[in-house]
Formats: sequence, C-alpha cells, structure tokens
Amino acid sequence: MRTKILIISMLLLLPLTAVWSEAAREQSPDETTTTAPTQSSSVAEKRASDKLLQEEPARRDNVFFHSLDDVKPENILSTILDKYKGKAVVVDIWATWCGPCKAGHSQMKPLKEKLKNEDVVFIYLTGPTSPADTWQEMIGGIDGDHYYLTREQYGHILDKYESQGIPTYLVFDREGRLTFKNIGTVSNKKMEEEIEKALEWL
Repeated sequence: MRTKILIISMLLLLPLTAVWSEAAREQSPDETTTTAPTQSSSVAEKRASDKLLQEEPARRDNVFFHSLDDVKPENILSTILDKYKGKAVVVDIWATWCGPCKAGHSQMKPLKEKLKNEDVVFIYLTGPTSPADTWQEMIGGIDGDHYYLTREQYGHILDKYESQGIPTYLVFDREGRLTFKNIGTVSNKKMEEEIEKALEWL
C-alpha cells in the first residue's frame, strides 16, 4: 500500500516539476535582458571615462595629444610621420610602468632643451598596458607629442620594428625614413649624433 501511495505521489509531482522547469527557462531570457544593458552601460561609461582621461592633456601648453583610434594598425606610424615631414622625428615607445622608460625621459630633458630651436620633434607612443589615468598624470612632465594607441596599433609597431623590449627609440629623417633604432637606454651624446645625421640626410 505504501509503495502504491509513493508511486502515485511521484506521478503527481512530475507535472509540477516540468511546469517549474519551463517557467525557469522562460524567465532566463528576461533576466539576461535586464542585466545586459547594465553591463553594456558600465563598459560604455568606462570607455568614455578613459577617453576623457586621454584627451585631458591636450589642454596643456607643453603637451600635444593626438587620437588616431580609427587608423589601421599597418598605417599608424606612416600616418603619424606624415604630420612631421621636413623635420627629424624621435619616436619613444614606452609604458607608464617601465622604469628605464621613465629614467630616459628625465635623462633626455637637457638634450631636448638644447635642440629646441632645431627641426626635430619628440613623439611618445604608448598603449592600453599603460592605465589611462596614470598616463594622463605622467605626461604633464614630458614635453612633446603624445599618442595613446590601441592595443593593435601599439603591437603592430613593436612587431614591425622587432622590438623585444622598451624603451625603444626610433629616429626618422626629414622624409620619414628610419635612420636609427635602439632598444633600451641610449646616451644623450649618441642620440644627439643620430638626430644630427637625420637632419642632414637628404
């Protein structure tokens, strides 16, 4: 008798279980719909915040910030160099967390002051491995043109110039031709010599 009652009870519960499972499946899309916009909104707000942080230095007299997010990685450096035709260009590839990069910035200040009346421009390239807020705080003390690249743009430049580490320094002549490359720190004397060569290169 007990066995019959137990079997009957289980049979009665089966439809209820099926109804509950179906109801759970029907609720699932609604839950996804309500949480997705919140996540999307959060991501959008973070991107907007990072963009504002990146653009803030553009309002400083000694710093020039350029955003080229829409440029293809393979075209990024040529697009940058086109802006400086007729001048020698020193490219400093760096990151906010790189100790030797920061030491190089301090070391090169006297050289930049010495060459301030020459046709040479110093540009600084970094990417998302450098937190935007930290980058924004640091570049106020680094005179020059700054580019905060996308991950793909930054990676492409490192690959193209076979950079196994940073800082990486590139010097281009007045026509945008590479005349010098150095991975790691470089003396001011050597850098000045290479800049002079780039200025004389015809």
